[in-house]
Amino acid sequence: MELKHVIAKIADMPLPVLITGETGAGKEVFAEALHLASNHRHKHNFVKINCAAIPGELLESELFGYEKGAFSGANSIGKMGKFEYAGSGTILLDEIGDMPLALQAKLLRVLQEKEFERVGGLKSISFHARVVCTTNRDLRQLIKEGKFREDLYYRINVLELYIPPLRERKEDIAELSKVFIRQLNEEYSLEITGMDGSVMKVFQSYHWPGNVRELRHVIERACMMRGNGTLIGEDVSFYKPQLSAMAGTVLPDGKTYESDEPMELNLREIRMEAEKKAIRLAIDLSGGNKAKAAKLLGIERTVLYDKLRKYDMDA
Repeated sequence: MELKHVIAKIADMPLPVLITGETGAGKEVFAEALHLASNHRHKHNFVKINCAAIPGELLESELFGYEKGAFSGANSIGKMGKFEYAGSGTILLDEIGDMPLALQAKLLRVLQEKEFERVGGLKSISFHARVVCTTNRDLRQLIKEGKFREDLYYRINVLELYIPPLRERKEDIAELSKVFIRQLNEEYSLEITGMDGSVMKVFQSYHWPGNVRELRHVIERACMMRGNGTLIGEDVSFYKPQLSAMAGTVLPDGKTYESDEPMELNLREIRMEAEKKAIRLAIDLSGGNKAKAAKLLGIERTVLYDKLRKYDMDA
């Protein structure tokens, strides 16, 4: 609620915003909420680009576009970049901490001068979009390691929003679950009416390392398997190994995760089991489509194939 109030206050400010938080906490959701809350920007484009997913040599042309013949394989008529396409809307630079240093320098100049040139071009193009950056990394630590420019950090961090992990706001789980069930009912024509207390007890006892994204994936699988009626404890039984494996684990905030079940696996086995279950879940949710499954997992398709072979998994 505090974050919602902050967003309402800063929505119409033209200043850059840095949204920080763990993977899956909802950074992109808040970025889009900031865009939609603006009185004038919501009428224009909301453009997202994942700085971690695009090779460094291609990222510049994705951001700023290129002129025809700018490089081998370039489109014969050139291409508009994300900054140009955003217009007077919002451009989201997701995982800004993974941007190459050389491109960080160009981005800093663009933010300072409010204009850029396409790759291979000479004409300056002004832009009016609001820049929102997200990261799950400690940018201050990256600065110390020489991997992130300090001057760029202060340029993008005029306003900072920290999204707390789900384990620190477990009172949100019930409301989030209702929203996800409603969305899934509409998307897949299901008739799930809610969940009973045993499911919520499981959800409240887990520390959710994958945060809100992980919660949605669990609810999605449970809803797809149930189809209609109320979700019950057995619908989330596939998550029991994760709960068991986490028993006694020290969390990032220094607290110890407690469970009624003993720690049964060593660290290497925990990682392997968690990876295998995440892969199975992603493949189930994507209907067996490897490309979609890899996207859900946040990895390249080739990496997914390697892991399938490593774990001797038929999918």
